[in-house]
Amino acid sequence: DRAGCLSDFTVLVHGLSLTEDDLDRMAETGASFVWCPSANLAVYNKTVQIAHFLERGIPVCLGTDASVTGSLGFMQEIETARRVYKEQTGEDLSGEQLLDMTATAPAKAFRWENKGTLRPESDADILILDKPLHEAGPADIHLVVVGGSPAYGNADLEPLFVSLGVEIERITTFGREKIVQKGVKKLRETVQKATGRDSFAFIPGW
Repeated sequence: DRAGCLSDFTVLVHGLSLTEDDLDRMAETGASFVWCPSANLAVYNKTVQIAHFLERGIPVCLGTDASVTGSLGFMQEIETARRVYKEQTGEDLSGEQLLDMTATAPAKAFRWENKGTLRPESDADILILDKPLHEAGPADIHLVVVGGSPAYGNADLEPLFVSLGVEIERITTFGREKIVQKGVKKLRETVQKATGRDSFAFIPGW
């Protein structure tokens, strides 16, 4: 901050040593924050009081850090965030807060002008689930859209993939038939051959 480097272009991660005065200064300058609760808890057995950031209007982005530091995936990270917030405040994170932490705030922090909202001109990265988020797991992923193109989904969505010219392959994961963009099977075989492993907890269905 003394060097003039703290501004609305600044994105701070983890932040376990930040003081209340530091948070006030972040709020004044418009700096953003990336919260990785699973990694914090796995490595340090503690995380920040995230409500203190939210109360100041600091843009908070939910992050996974890396699988090696405890996060199995983004859906699990959302559940960790909800649980930790409940433990810290006695209240639930609202749907609006979760949407902001997973879409709107990251788009603002990283200057992604065409992401973070569902608008005709936006780059559509969308996850659709068969169950409410608090009940869903990787087996309940109905459709994944990346950059406006379907990448993974239930088998009955084949007409959608075909209509958009997406070449597909069929896989079975969690006992369910799914369709994926062509090339995923080969990628999985390459990874399995290179690692000698058939499954990875952080990759659904592997």
